[in-house]
Amino acid sequence: MNVPADEAGTVTGMNSEDKQAWPDLAGRALGGSVIYANDELFAERENLIKPEEPVFQPHTFGHKGQIMDGWETRRRREAAGNGQGDSAIVRLGCGGVVRRVVVDTSYFTGNYPPEVSVEACGADGYPSPAELAAADWFTLVPRSPVTGDARNEFEVEAGWRASHVRLNIFPDGGVARLRAYEG
Repeated sequence: MNVPADEAGTVTGMNSEDKQAWPDLAGRALGGSVIYANDELFAERENLIKPEEPVFQPHTFGHKGQIMDGWETRRRREAAGNGQGDSAIVRLGCGGVVRRVVVDTSYFTGNYPPEVSVEACGADGYPSPAELAAADWFTLVPRSPVTGDARNEFEVEAGWRASHVRLNIFPDGGVARLRAYEG
């Protein structure tokens, strides 16, 4: 399927039925799991691949503050342009060619990452996070600006089979959901 996208790589011109027909390789329905995150101080990494849409419940506080439906890291003091950031690795439920990525920042308004990138690799078996650190990763979404409280959608041109995806956020913040669609 040829997918139209604007200059920023955001998918355009498709209705919601078209997009819902693509399987989410990262989703729990196929067995996806978040196997690594370097930081999850405010909200747990597993929230990234929940099958349901994100929700916000005001005035629900835990010992770390407002409870958010997503993955949220501690605030960094370094500037975003220095290459520092946080990352999470998702083992896809089944390998495939990722054609579209959604980085959903719903309900993250002042605490979303200003920029993200997404990489993928193809690995056999169940490698550890340390083994994956040495893997050959290829770019699905180059470092790109994102908007808070929005579904940031990106068309992917890479044509290689992936078993894992790595979400990088610069410098820190919260992401409600990560979707990696095969199309």
